[in-house]
Amino acid sequence: MSDRTPTSDPERPATPRGEFVAGARSMVPFLISAFPLGVIGGTLGLASWAVATVVGMVAGHLLPEWLRDGLDFPMTAVFLVVLAGALAGWKIWSAAVSAGALAMLTLGLPYNLGLIVAALGGACVGMACERIERRWFPPKPADPPDDPDPAVPEVTAGAGEPVAGPQPPPVPRGRPGEPVRPGERVADAAADVDGR
Repeated sequence: MSDRTPTSDPERPATPRGEFVAGARSMVPFLISAFPLGVIGGTLGLASWAVATVVGMVAGHLLPEWLRDGLDFPMTAVFLVVLAGALAGWKIWSAAVSAGALAMLTLGLPYNLGLIVAALGGACVGMACERIERRWFPPKPADPPDDPDPAVPEVTAGAGEPVAGPQPPPVPRGRPGEPVRPGERVADAAADVDGR
């Protein structure tokens, strides 16, 4: 078999395997159009964020005092809902509970260092849980497929019994360097020669 891939254009020479010349050429128009759109989209996103922050600051000062004090809880509730969606599995639960407990225990540290201690402690507990799971509960090996590949014909030895051992790789028919069509095997080529 040749180490060069044929091209659809007979005038153009074959390219070495592994090069994606045609794919790179097809990406150029996409990149030319995507870059300005990314810059425009990023700029609009940043501008809308800044405008919404200013509107929130102004609207927050216009609210009466009794209503302004009650707005702290909805932000906490939104954070808890986002956090609850991420708690999936015993490792994440243990890391979150330990970080919360450490945050409560180190509440009196100056400069809010308790939050940093709690974050580092939760990360350490999460890493320890990951090591425990890998050491004491190793992953199960993948099960072999129940149904053999229907595209691979079973090779038999004379009396219709399957041949033990590894099967030979499929041999493509046609000229060297010609792409193999799906489903073509040695048996297909022999059938064409025999006329069956």
